[in-house]
Amino acid sequence: MKINFDFLLFGATGDLALRKIFPSLYDAFLNDLLHEDFKIIATGRSKLSLDEFKQKLNDKSKIHLKDITKWNSFLEKITYESVDINSIDDFKKLKMCLRNGVDNVIYFSISPEFFITCCKNLSELNMNEANVRIVLEKPLGMSLDECRAINESVAKYYKEEQIYRIDHYLGKNMVKELLEFRKNNPHINAFLNKDYVKSIELSVLERLGVESRGEFYDSCGALRDMLQNHMLQMLALFMIDVNSTNIRKAKLDFFNSLEKINKSDVIKAQYTKNEDSLSYKDELNVAKDSLTETFVAIKTSSNQENYKGVPIYLRTGKRMAENRVYFTINFKNNGYLYIEIQPNPKMKLLLNINDNYKEFEIGFSDIEKMPPYERLILNVINKDLSSFNEKEELESAWKWVQSVIDDKDFNMQEYPAYTNGINFKDCEFKL
Repeated sequence: MKINFDFLLFGATGDLALRKIFPSLYDAFLNDLLHEDFKIIATGRSKLSLDEFKQKLNDKSKIHLKDITKWNSFLEKITYESVDINSIDDFKKLKMCLRNGVDNVIYFSISPEFFITCCKNLSELNMNEANVRIVLEKPLGMSLDECRAINESVAKYYKEEQIYRIDHYLGKNMVKELLEFRKNNPHINAFLNKDYVKSIELSVLERLGVESRGEFYDSCGALRDMLQNHMLQMLALFMIDVNSTNIRKAKLDFFNSLEKINKSDVIKAQYTKNEDSLSYKDELNVAKDSLTETFVAIKTSSNQENYKGVPIYLRTGKRMAENRVYFTINFKNNGYLYIEIQPNPKMKLLLNINDNYKEFEIGFSDIEKMPPYERLILNVINKDLSSFNEKEELESAWKWVQSVIDDKDFNMQEYPAYTNGINFKDCEFKL
């Protein structure tokens, strides 16, 4: 049975809402995945009429759609309210827009600094009862202390089971398959342990630079933007016990199992200019003396018995030679298992046959039928928390990387734009 709901969106005029959230809701509507009576209450600081807001949707959201046959019907589901988040009177107006007897999904597509004010005002009007779920966009702070402060403050107004901390990588079907593939193929999973695995590599490579996000990125960097959240989540799904009945607890246990990071096992670097790119420090709104890394690599290991002593190499960066997200699991016999998350989901296995290595490839061209945001929004509507971060998970991940964040005495290396950064001496990274 489909759940009837009101979708209250803060930050409805922002880039994320227009580029991802509204198109995702529309696709779910187009494919008849939503209750027929659902309603969207869009809010923003801009004082727009409903017609003006719908025109913005036509200009900014409609261009991301492949099938617009039901677009006008979708627009009829939307109302718009201009809201000052510091005004309790504006929140009283919002409450009048919500219907009785249906679930409320409240999506915060706004800066985390506004989360607490919104939660406080909503709770004062009893908009935190059992039928309410809230969605928090990343980043949840830029440090362990900031993450804890946000979690503790939100917890004053909402119970943990009402809070959906979104990580769009967890909406990628190929990421979910990291666990399902091992669970459904126990004969392969039997070889994924310290007895057979020599090392594990995870790479997230982006050709894009910082584009127009220079000011934000310079306060963040590759470690906070990608490694601390998306990469650790993927790594956990690959390494946790396939028989885990509580996935979020299993991920927490994995994060707690990661060995303390040694300073000598960290590489930070910035891209430099070439004929096709500015250097990072010459990008718009980036400080000329910036110490923000656009590339980071960390060598670590887990003290979990199954993988104890197996080196784990993580790397991510901007202005790489290609766009690619992938694992390489190197076996002790020099074979490997390659798992590509994007752009072309597939698996490759290199096997030793009569002292010759043969590569076998399996493509998954149809695996990503639903975009990540659409899948995650449907999970929120259907009260499925499995693809969302639990607060202790996030805090444990922050705790693990905090020493690297705090270290101001490091050697910033350089790499030419559109190359794949810098390797460890004992790891060249496959592909």
